[in-house]
Formats: sequence, C-alpha cells, structure tokens
Amino acid sequence: MTVETRYFRDDEKLGTTQTTTGDVREITPNSGQGYIGVKVYVDDVCISGAVPVARQSVPPGETPSYISATWLCPNQDNAGIVKVDVYACKYDGSSPQFIVGFASVDSVKLDSATWTVYYFCCQYYDGNNYPIVFYYGKTSRNSRITNFTWSAVAAMVSKRLLVGVGV
Repeated sequence: MTVETRYFRDDEKLGTTQTTTGDVREITPNSGQGYIGVKVYVDDVCISGAVPVARQSVPPGETPSYISATWLCPNQDNAGIVKVDVYACKYDGSSPQFIVGFASVDSVKLDSATWTVYYFCCQYYDGNNYPIVFYYGKTSRNSRITNFTWSAVAAMVSKRLLVGVGV
C-alpha cells in the first residue's frame, strides 16, 4: 500500500510533485453559491456519486486562503486512471458547476482511505455576483489531496500445464 499527497498541477495532472508556474480558474456560481467540492472517477466511472464530495464553504473576501474537507474513498477492485474534477456547488451538492479537472498519469487501484482535499481559493463580490477563484499548480497555490492511498496490481501470469511434451 502506498500513501501519497497528490497535487492539482498546472498541467491538469494529479501528480506526486508540484509544478512551478501555477494557474487559476474563476467561475461565477448560480444563485450566489459558495461551496467547492470534487467528483472522483476511475476510468471514467464516477466512484464518488452524483453529488460532489469533500465540500467546503468558500470564505468571502478577495484574499485566497486554504480550506479543506474530507471524503472516504472506497476500496476499488480494479486499477485505473484516477480523475478528480473540481466543482462549485450549493452545500447540498445540487447544480454543480465544473471548474477544472485533473487526471493521474499512472493506473492505480485505490484503497479505502479518508482523503483530505485542500483548496486554495476565495470568493469575492463583484457588484452583482460572488465568483469563486480556485488557485493550484505551485507551492504557494498548493491545492492537493493528502492520504491518497493505493496498491499496485499484480500482473496476471498465465500458466500452462504441458502434458506429454518431450516424451
């Protein structure tokens, strides 16, 4: 079993190291929504459900800060590419709006573990709306997942029973 921190990188990879440039995405949620969360996929199958998980209220103000929330990742039977999509949403998860997605470059079998998802973000008032700004991709914008736990999958070995060979 391997336990890692996976970073939301500026190349939109879910990597074990951080990038250096950084990026930012801004979305104006419907109805003044002020929450951020994720949906998790393995090989394009959503394992977290229809409602974003690891949801947390985005603090008001123009200065970004770290917020975090947890999610219990279920054990997976099969390995695959892990994709984590970040959403703005209401607290109940309804009307989620996609912000940005990140995918692993390696195929892993996720083990059951409680992830902590850290978001570096803010939500400000622009006179009419409350845009959410999500920062990621470098140490000073260190949005990430901790306790990302996985196991290697043993390769299948084919065994043949040869009877009467060389007799």
